[in-house]
Amino acid sequence: MKNHLGSMYLGALSVGADITSGYFAFHVLKKKKKKISLIFKDFHADFHKRAMADVIFSCDMGKQISEMIDLAIESG
Repeated sequence: MKNHLGSMYLGALSVGADITSGYFAFHVLKKKKKKISLIFKDFHADFHKRAMADVIFSCDMGKQISEMIDLAIESG
């Protein structure tokens, strides 16, 4: 969905960024065969320019997400 300037709405971009890290977390949980409900307490995304066309989202915090899941499993 595009705004009056022809770029994607910030909300749509935020959903894409949220799904990127969330998908990774669900993938880790599936590999560990654990049923844990996830909720993110914080969110940070850097959008470097206006999104006028297709957008590719990436997450470079896979190791940190995996470590947080391990900590949640250990601590119950």
